Amino acid sequence: MRALFAGLLLLALTACGPIRTPADDDDDDEPYDPSGLPQGTEAPRAPMMVTIQYLFDGDTAEIIDANGFSDSVRFLNIDTPETGECWSSQATAAAEELLPEGSTAWITFDGEQRDGFGRLLCHLFPGERPTADDWVNLFMVQQGHAQEFVFDANDTYRAEFEQAEQEAMDAGLGQWSACN
Repeated sequence: MRALFAGLLLLALTACGPIRTPADDDDDDEPYDPSGLPQGTEAPRAPMMVTIQYLFDGDTAEIIDANGFSDSVRFLNIDTPETGECWSSQATAAAEELLPEGSTAWITFDGEQRDGFGRLLCHLFPGERPTADDWVNLFMVQQGHAQEFVFDANDTYRAEFEQAEQEAMDAGLGQWSACN
């Protein structure tokens, strides 16, 4: 009798179709619009999706764009310790966890597009459909993996990064607990 009841229940559930969850209501078939990601008021280019080729350290990476072209990227508004300095390996590890080799990310720009070394200056957002909550640059400062470092021509978010650094310092996070 139990087997018959279980069989009928399974048949009834199968006939009704799959059970939908709230996450199923997200229409992944809709094109993703990255214009809602933070970018400067004078951004010279639209956000673009890239593949992370590798990270040099906690604030510099090599990316590949949709056309297969490689470029160096300097993360805007942050500065991580240089190799061999206190917290450099932890900062690099944090960036690698957020932006693993081969993963996709969106990059956005502010005022000046390249630095004196020819690197793209940008904000990074991992994944194919990120939100502003996925902002790598700001997260690195919030967790004490980086200091705020604002380029004069790219200062749209200066206040946010200064506040994030102060809060990380006050909380003794990351380098603020280990290197002072």
